[in-house]
Amino acid sequence: ASRDRDTWLLKAYANYQTSDDWRLLADVNALVSDNAVSDLRDGRYIEANLGYAYRPASHDRVNALLRYTYLEDLPGEDQVNIEGDLGGPRQRSHLLSFDINYDLTKQLTIGGKYGYRMGEVADRGTSAFVASKVDLAILRLDYHVVHNWDILLEARTSRDMTNNVRESGGLAAIYRHFGNNVKAGIGYQIGDVSDDLREIEGRKEGLFFNVVGKF
Repeated sequence: ASRDRDTWLLKAYANYQTSDDWRLLADVNALVSDNAVSDLRDGRYIEANLGYAYRPASHDRVNALLRYTYLEDLPGEDQVNIEGDLGGPRQRSHLLSFDINYDLTKQLTIGGKYGYRMGEVADRGTSAFVASKVDLAILRLDYHVVHNWDILLEARTSRDMTNNVRESGGLAAIYRHFGNNVKAGIGYQIGDVSDDLREIEGRKEGLFFNVVGKF
């Protein structure tokens, strides 16, 4: 009986091109797990996104995305949270972000991101949720060195408005392209500021390896 669990999974996606330059994007990923014996083992993960993307048909020098996300990350005691942590916090959050990239030249691209998260967070195994308001700002520089190699530099700052705490950081990385759709790189992050507002504890300072795919 302790292993008796019902789990429901939903995944859906929609894409609507409103004009040659603008596209409306929506998706939802949901997983709800119900344990027959203990409520502590119940899990709930719901992530719904609605975005509006700008990519001019006449050129690709500018790319922009405005996105709203609703997130419920409520794992049970034996489930990982969105950061892959068995003991990490639980959350219910609303996130709003704006990303933009602009090609100054064929070799040099500047980009930026601003994001805001408003929600509530609780320690694992409790329902004592507390308010959480955080914003994030990123300034990014990509330099295409030669045919297959890129250099990435980022400066980041994040502010916990609930506790009036600000953190800053950045990273540097070098990437190599493998064909037109994949690139892999290695870099080093300074500070504990993550570029993903869904993460409560964030990616930590240190060396990292990253693979990026595009279609």
